[in-house]
Amino acid sequence: MPSLIRFRQHGAATGPHSLTVPIRIAGTIDRDRGANRFGRRGIVVSLALFLAGCTTYEPRPLDMGATLDAWNRRVAALESPETRDAASRPSTFDAKDGVDLEEAERIALVFNGELRVARAELAIRSVVAEHAGTWDDPVLGADFERVVSNAGGISPTVLRPTLSVTLPISGRLGLLRAAADADARVELTRVAALEWDVRSRTRRAWFERAGAAARVALMKTVVDSVDAWASVAARQAEAGVLTGLEARLFTLEGTLLRMDLAEAVDAEREADARLRELIGLAPGPEPRFVFDGWKADENRHGEDWKTRNLEIALRAAEYEAAERRLELEVRRQYPDLTIGPGFGTDRGERRLLFDLSIPIPLWNVNAGPIAEAEAVREAARIRFDAECESVGSKVAVAAAAAVSATRRRRAIEESVIPLADAQLADVGRMADLGRMEPVIALQAVKTRHEAALRLIDARIAEASAADVLRRWIGPSDAGRADVSADQGIGEERR
Repeated sequence: MPSLIRFRQHGAATGPHSLTVPIRIAGTIDRDRGANRFGRRGIVVSLALFLAGCTTYEPRPLDMGATLDAWNRRVAALESPETRDAASRPSTFDAKDGVDLEEAERIALVFNGELRVARAELAIRSVVAEHAGTWDDPVLGADFERVVSNAGGISPTVLRPTLSVTLPISGRLGLLRAAADADARVELTRVAALEWDVRSRTRRAWFERAGAAARVALMKTVVDSVDAWASVAARQAEAGVLTGLEARLFTLEGTLLRMDLAEAVDAEREADARLRELIGLAPGPEPRFVFDGWKADENRHGEDWKTRNLEIALRAAEYEAAERRLELEVRRQYPDLTIGPGFGTDRGERRLLFDLSIPIPLWNVNAGPIAEAEAVREAARIRFDAECESVGSKVAVAAAAAVSATRRRRAIEESVIPLADAQLADVGRMADLGRMEPVIALQAVKTRHEAALRLIDARIAEASAADVLRRWIGPSDAGRADVSADQGIGEERR
């Protein structure tokens, strides 16, 4: 039984300098011209199986009209079972009676544009992980040869069809799956971190909108108050107690305040539009936002950021992915075995063929990719270290800012507001006695108005500072995405 051993340079699959040793063993069975037909039939059957296993292409063109229509109909979709399932954790979701802060966060988790894009990219990684580590497709090949000299009645055709299969004896496929799963976990953690960031931004946008609404309500109250004082001043001017110049001070102040009120109404509309954009709803009056008080988080959580911060969790996931990639590149040094059984004819003789090939790691040994993977791992480690240091500093700064904001709000609430109220009350009693001092009265009204504005700003600052601290500490369920996602990627294969 003849054998043939040939040496040839292998292709890119095993490196440009790997040495491949193919071994072909051919044995003569008998002489039969029908073997040519057998070989041709094998090729036809193989091609038919190949075509049957292919995926077909289906176009899906973009439709902006349908996209904008769906965007405008999201308010109605808030009551759909899908939205309820995704947004009703832990309490019952109901948008008909208005949307509070907690419900706005849930809506953002479902409809925020950044999150939807991030989840779509996570789906890409999930699909890659699902199909990673599969065997390479077999390779169908055929050698055709025609003997042009006189064969003495023997068929001059030589046909050798082969089917080559790579056997992953190196264990590379298992590491491919592990690396793909690690990459998918990175994206899953990235989505969880983005969800937490969107929730934090939603809370701050909510506070800004609530503050804008509070300013509008305050401006309306102050305008009514100045109008009342203007009426009193007008009556006293008619009685000769005040001059016309003194009485017009209140009319002028009322005009200026109405201009400020119009600007405050515009600012409220802008804050409302920004909040709706963040949570993924189209501009409009519905749903109605219900402000249920300033929710400043009093729990400072101590050192919990070390286990709860999602930026740190993301860097740790990236480092784990770098570890798995380096392990894979090291394993690529070890070769896989390719076998190629076949059946052919040689001038009428049927032959059984069997090819064996295996790369020999002599020169390349995957050195370049290994060095690159080691550098990527080191960079991931440094990113993790830097993130830990950065988050620790940001938590300290945010905690100090939260304490300062709370102290300022209390000072305004407990000292400035009572003094302003007392001054305004004294001016009112003087006016009742007919001893109105227009400049003092107007100053008392303006002081009370400015103190109330300062209190609104202090409440916004306190709530926002507490939320910044909360954002850097992280959620109590760190490492888990806030919506349903395939978190067990690859687990069923282990």
